[in-house]
Amino acid sequence: MGGEVKSEGLGFRPGGRSGAVDTALQQTFSPEFLGRLDRIVAFKPLADSAMEAIAGKYLGDLQKRTETIGIQLQLPKELAVDLGKSCCGKGGARALRRMVQDRVEGPLAVFLLQCGRKPSKVKGAMKESGLVFQT
Repeated sequence: MGGEVKSEGLGFRPGGRSGAVDTALQQTFSPEFLGRLDRIVAFKPLADSAMEAIAGKYLGDLQKRTETIGIQLQLPKELAVDLGKSCCGKGGARALRRMVQDRVEGPLAVFLLQCGRKPSKVKGAMKESGLVFQT
């Protein structure tokens, strides 16, 4: 709903929102709803560096969670970069979170379930097929 429309500026600049954004909002929402809004803020897509930093945070959180159950999780340094670059588009950090769940947490859970006993250390390695875990 107007996300594909690029704004030329917001705030106190004259003509802060472009007419295309206003048109998209008017086509999507009723005038009564738009009248209740104090302001409309347009966000730019996150840069690759921001996506990498967010991926690093998610991976760090996962490592902390595994530490609480007595498992030291070692992940490759390039994993955050790979995830950040793989997740582009409108999804932003939410899509990146789902990608971490699908590509890291899911395979890790399967690996841990297949282990005969709880390992104290798990190491991840990047392969062509994806992330592979070993003890």
